[in-house]
Amino acid sequence: MATAVASSPSDPSSPPFVWAKDSNNEELDLELKPAQLQAKEEYLDGEADHQGGPLEEPLVLRKLLSDEQIDLILKEAAADGVWPRGLYKQDGTKDRHSAAIREQHDTSGWRSSTPETTTTTTSTIGESTVARSELNEDLLSAPHHFAWNDGHVVLYMHNENHWFVRTLTEAWSAIRGGMEARSWMKGAIPVLDMEFIGVSAEDDVRTVELHHYGPGGGLTTAGHRDCGSELTISVLLSEPDASEGGDFVTYEKGVPIAHKLNRGDAILFNSMSLHNISTITGGLRQSLVVELWPSKRY
Repeated sequence: MATAVASSPSDPSSPPFVWAKDSNNEELDLELKPAQLQAKEEYLDGEADHQGGPLEEPLVLRKLLSDEQIDLILKEAAADGVWPRGLYKQDGTKDRHSAAIREQHDTSGWRSSTPETTTTTTSTIGESTVARSELNEDLLSAPHHFAWNDGHVVLYMHNENHWFVRTLTEAWSAIRGGMEARSWMKGAIPVLDMEFIGVSAEDDVRTVELHHYGPGGGLTTAGHRDCGSELTISVLLSEPDASEGGDFVTYEKGVPIAHKLNRGDAILFNSMSLHNISTITGGLRQSLVVELWPSKRY
């Protein structure tokens, strides 16, 4: 049974020599210090952390996805001939439009299973600048469109006419319903009725992303927000002990909060809230991120 709880700051009684604590009560990734300083500066300048949106604070949704749902997501995403293993530079061009994903072949030999009449998607996918030889085996074999660096690859599963929504309806019902959770619901999490909802998926969903992080991967950029979106949810797909590092970090009054997540847990937040992922130092971290377009409801 999934439950939702409001997040809270770490224990303020931390030893003075520890600048911030991670989810294991150890020192937080030092690479996040610039991000924390910017968050503190914005707070002192009077800028709201979330800068608008339906949530007063991030919500942690416990066991939003079951192990069976997660296993199916990873299985379907990795099935032969469904998604590529990355787009890599073959000529002098700098960028490729997402239509390139539907080419008959890329360098991995992947063949598109989608008819040529597929509607153009909402994303423009840049070309990976990371050479294949720089990715470790786990990331190289993971389905992905793009390598952000040698420790982080991403697959855009809203492409191919909202493949995720059409293919994984049970998981989507849980995720999209979870994005309607609010603190006043006292832990209850709605479930989307796929037959009842009258809004087409592309009107709501901006992006559905499958992320794989290996050693050196993370999201430590200061001031990072999901600009242009309204609500974001991030679901942990791997076991917490499958990787070292990789905490999901938000900020409250400029103070970093490292969230303790288990497999299937999610964090829901206003897209304009500052957030980061601490550097992965070992193992493999897998997560699913969904962003919604702004609506007129709030």
